[in-house]
Order: sequence, then structure tokens, then C-alpha cells
Amino acid sequence: MVNGAKKTLEGDGFPATEAARMKMIQTTIEVDDQRKATIQLPADVPPGSYQAVVVIENQEPAAPRRQPTMADFPRHEIPWPFPEGFTFRREEMYGDDGR
Repeated sequence: MVNGAKKTLEGDGFPATEAARMKMIQTTIEVDDQRKATIQLPADVPPGSYQAVVVIENQEPAAPRRQPTMADFPRHEIPWPFPEGFTFRREEMYGDDGR
């Protein structure tokens, strides 16, 4: 049996969590001049009292993304020309652990 699983009437498994009991409904709503909104719910939502979270998407258009330029990337000062006898041998660039 998996760690955290419990014996249930249906067999081994995880008990229902709060997230498993929630239902997400994505729809468009109209808000009137009194700042009231009415939504039509699916038939499988029985009448009753529920807690709900409403997320209002900002209607202002997002600022256009600017293409990065070379000035946006980090810059490293490297001596040029390279010093006499300078090489890029792995043994000189990395330690004994290969990094």
C-alpha cells in the first residue's frame, strides 16, 4: 500500500481531499451598472449555499513584450588578445571532479 493511502470501502486509496470535492467552472459573466453579476451553472450543481472565488481578468491590454537585445545578456570582460600560452584545455578549466 502507498504511504498515506488508507483502507476505504472501495479498497486501498487516498481519502477525498478538499480539492477533490471542488469543481472549477470557467465562464464569461456580465457585470451590470449596479456591479452585480448573474451566472448560469451546469445542471450537475445542486441548489444550495457554496463558497466561490471570482477572478476578474484585467481588461487593459498587456504591454507588448520587447525582443531582448545583446545588451540584455550578461557581459564578461575577457582580456583580448589572450595572454601568451593561454589554452582552453579541460584540465586547466575544470577541477579534478570534472566541473
